[in-house]
Amino acid sequence: MLHIIQLSLLLFTLLFLTGCNPSSYDASDAPNNKISGVVVDGYISGATVCLDFNYNNSCDKDEPLTTTDANGSYSFTNFTLKQENTIISVLAYGGIDTATNKKFKGQIRNAIEFSKKEKKQNIVISPLTDLVVTHFFTTYERSVQELHDAQEIVSSSFEIDKELLSSDPMKSVKLFSVNQKVHHTEALLQTLVEKNLLHYKKSSSRLSIQTLIKEEILNFGYDIDTILISVENTINIQLPENEKVFVTKQTKELQSNLTELTNNANLSISTLPALQKEIFSSQYEANDRLNIVDGSYPIEVVAINLETDS
Repeated sequence: MLHIIQLSLLLFTLLFLTGCNPSSYDASDAPNNKISGVVVDGYISGATVCLDFNYNNSCDKDEPLTTTDANGSYSFTNFTLKQENTIISVLAYGGIDTATNKKFKGQIRNAIEFSKKEKKQNIVISPLTDLVVTHFFTTYERSVQELHDAQEIVSSSFEIDKELLSSDPMKSVKLFSVNQKVHHTEALLQTLVEKNLLHYKKSSSRLSIQTLIKEEILNFGYDIDTILISVENTINIQLPENEKVFVTKQTKELQSNLTELTNNANLSISTLPALQKEIFSSQYEANDRLNIVDGSYPIEVVAINLETDS
């Protein structure tokens, strides 16, 4: 009888240990991934950031999500990948631009190559990296080669070295200037389109309008006249002539001032937050003028006078 009890206890112990350490479990399969970086227009605090695994431009419930700190930094750790190698879209929206203390509207993204148990640091999400993702999302296979092609296209179009494309724009005068051009050109065009869609009583999501404008900037750069014609044809509306003239002139005002910044070899990056605040203030007023205009009379361009003393 004692022998039977001892055998039973031994069997129970073996079953217990087997249950606790199933052969299908391998400690090496445990997630050990990390992605960290910063969200920058100026630095965006309190922004929502997620890993958009399915490329739907949305933070789904089953996708890792976090919030940026006061310096715009974010981090993801120990998330699971469904395949060995992949390209991850890192998406950010909302929050406060710390350089202007204004709400950050819209969303920006970056796309990175990633493999299991990898650690990626200093992944910058900016208006320029967002253009890379905009082009990448139009590709057929969304392969690594197509991501590299998208990076080449954006770096060539905006005369930025590919290696610097995903760098922090608040640490480079040239990157700062290009990112500001992209951001504020997008914002002005979006105001124009959204206002007139309401006039035509047409409905379209803010995100779809943003995507359209980003694609047009990718296609035509800062050729605003061509962009406006293309937008009119795409969404089948007629934009008021005075508003188109204003947007064209205001964008040229922005471009010329930011080009001067780029050419100022003595400009210190420590002045960039203050300069961004000045740019934002002028462009905010320009958007207001565009929003409230009623009629066909000319709209006065908002002058952008940047103090560049270093």
